[in-house]
Amino acid sequence: YVSFSSLINSQATSVVPIKTWLEVNAAWIAGFYFSGVCLQTLILISGFSKIKGIRNQQKTDLNLQWDKHLEKLSSSLKINQKVSLYFSDKILIPFTVGFIKPIILFPVAMINRLTIKQVESILMHELAHIKRNDYALNILQRMMEIILFFNPFAWLMAKEIKKEREFCCDDLVVEHSKNPDLYATALMLLEENKMHSLQLALAATGSGK
Repeated sequence: YVSFSSLINSQATSVVPIKTWLEVNAAWIAGFYFSGVCLQTLILISGFSKIKGIRNQQKTDLNLQWDKHLEKLSSSLKINQKVSLYFSDKILIPFTVGFIKPIILFPVAMINRLTIKQVESILMHELAHIKRNDYALNILQRMMEIILFFNPFAWLMAKEIKKEREFCCDDLVVEHSKNPDLYATALMLLEENKMHSLQLALAATGSGK
C-alpha cells in the first residue's frame, strides 16, 4: 500500500533531476536545435536552387509541342492559372513547383518510353496537385518539419500526409481517365526508370558492389 502523498513526493523527486539536467545542458540543447534547424533550412534552400536552375533553361521544340496538350488538360480540370512545362535530364520523376506561377518538371528520358496518353495521365496527376494547392501546403509542411525536426512523430505524420496527397491526385486522374490501366502502366514505367537510374549511379560510384 502506497499513500497518495508519498506517490506525489516520489514523482516530484523524479522531476527535479530532469529539471536540473535541462538547466545544466541548456546551452548544448539550444545548440543542437539551432544546428538542426539550420541544416534542414539549407537542404530546403538547396532544393530551391536546383529547381531554379532547371526553370532558367530555354524551352525546346519539345516543350512547345507539349504546351498545347497541357493547356487542354488544364482546361479539363478548370485550372485558370498559367501552367508551364519543362523537360529536364536532371530529374528522375515528374514534380510540380510554384504556387502563383506553377511549373511542371518532367524527366526528358521518359518521353520516348511513354505513349502520348500515358504522358498526359502523368501531367494530369501533376495538374491535380496544382488544383489542390498542394505546393503551398507542402511549403507549410516543410516549415513544420524544420521546426520539429527532432520529433519522429512529426516526420511520420508528414510521410502519411504526402502519401494521402498522392492518393488523392491518383483518384482524380482515374476519375478523368477512360483507361485507368494506362495510368497504372505509366506509373510503373516511371518507377522502373527511377530504380534503373539509381542502380547506374551506384555502379558508377562502386557503391553497388
